[in-house]
Amino acid sequence: MREVEQELKRALARVDAPEGFAERVLARTVAQPRRAQAWYMRCAGIAAMIALAFAGMLGYQRHVRQERAEQAQKLVFALHLTAAKLASIDHRLRDSSSTVHIGEHAREDL
Repeated sequence: MREVEQELKRALARVDAPEGFAERVLARTVAQPRRAQAWYMRCAGIAAMIALAFAGMLGYQRHVRQERAEQAQKLVFALHLTAAKLASIDHRLRDSSSTVHIGEHAREDL
């Protein structure tokens, strides 16, 4: 195991770059002119961005419509439930009101 570690140390040991290496690399990057993109490649990129933005907008609108429809369904359910409960309470009040007698004096106060 010790031998493998020694080999690994030698392989990973720091080695100085040859003389003038940095200058040669910089010279190559400056010497090679940047390749001009064709106009149709730029247009294709712009068209792709517009298409993605449009698709995102349509997806968001669909999401909003779906969310509104779900909220409307919940509201309709809540209104039906409230109407049913109120009808039940009204029915119970009508049944119990026949047994309650309010005197003439109390009716004037109402």
